[in-house]
Amino acid sequence: SAQDGSPPDNHEQLLTQVAETQSLGHSLQLQLQEKEKRLAESERLSQEKEAQLEQQVFETIEALEHLGCLKEELQEQKLQMSEHMKLWEQQESELHQQLEENLQKSKQELNQLKSDLQENVDLMIENQEELRVSQEKVRLLEEEIGDLRHQKSELEEKKALQNRVTYLSGDREKLRNHLMFVGEQKKKLKKQLSSLSEEKEELQ
Repeated sequence: SAQDGSPPDNHEQLLTQVAETQSLGHSLQLQLQEKEKRLAESERLSQEKEAQLEQQVFETIEALEHLGCLKEELQEQKLQMSEHMKLWEQQESELHQQLEENLQKSKQELNQLKSDLQENVDLMIENQEELRVSQEKVRLLEEEIGDLRHQKSELEEKKALQNRVTYLSGDREKLRNHLMFVGEQKKKLKKQLSSLSEEKEELQ
């Protein structure tokens, strides 16, 4: 009877091994599918993050290009302003010198005329027409001095404008510092993108 029972026992053991093998294969297949799902999800998230970083880099590049255009415009305006300032300073210096000379000349003429009037007061009394002419000259000279003083005041206002230009140059320096800051941000974004690419390669 033991010999009759041996074949069925072997058959049952074989069936058991087959069932265990199928169960193990099914379990491994489920594990593989789960691993593939996680890998696909990781790949999707990596692609989304990469797309976001690429968009940020693109926007940063556009901003840098815009700032570069602004920088070129500012440099061109600075050059034009510098040329205008040199021309204006030259004209201002020449005009100021001319005004000073005219003012001194007018003062000398006025002092000389007053001196002449004082020395010849007796003759002026006798000659009213000469006195009237001399007084008219004095009035005209005083008006001329007033005009010269007014022009001198306008020059001082132009100097105030020059101080304003100096202040704007300070604003240009602030913009230059901002450009440097944006450049550093661009480097950081590139570094993050490179790090993400390395992570992506490790996952693969």
